[in-house]
Amino acid sequence: MTIRTEEYPGGKYLGLKNKVKISELKDFFSKSFTPVMEGVKKTNAEVAGMPSGMYFTWEPDKDMTEVAAAIAIKNDVKAPMGLQLFIIPPGKMAVMDYIGGYGGLGKAHNAMAEYFRSNSMMETPPVIEEYVVDPMMEKDSTKWHTRIIYFVK
Repeated sequence: MTIRTEEYPGGKYLGLKNKVKISELKDFFSKSFTPVMEGVKKTNAEVAGMPSGMYFTWEPDKDMTEVAAAIAIKNDVKAPMGLQLFIIPPGKMAVMDYIGGYGGLGKAHNAMAEYFRSNSMMETPPVIEEYVVDPMMEKDSTKWHTRIIYFVK
């Protein structure tokens, strides 16, 4: 799991944000990406990236996270009812490309946390998982590609 730091140019995402039990994330994403894509179409937003999970909090001891199912967009739009526009300013980011099933994402995030500790860096939310190759595109989970982005404070 190679981690690299890069400059983030800034970005906009249209998404559906909610507090969700970590154990129910799969269900949240499966129900949320359809209305997000409908919102993208409704606003004539120009898609700039893959479907993504944006994590604002992560509380495993409470089985809770504040998360958004989101799509990166290029143009300025007004978020339709039920959706939000998330604007992330330019800055430094740490990036990892994880290949494999979602069950291994915890190890990838632990590696990222260790990277931050070892390099005396602090993160700032949200953490983004871009689902570059996902179950809708590829049934073989060993080929799934998730790009994990942590923003550096």
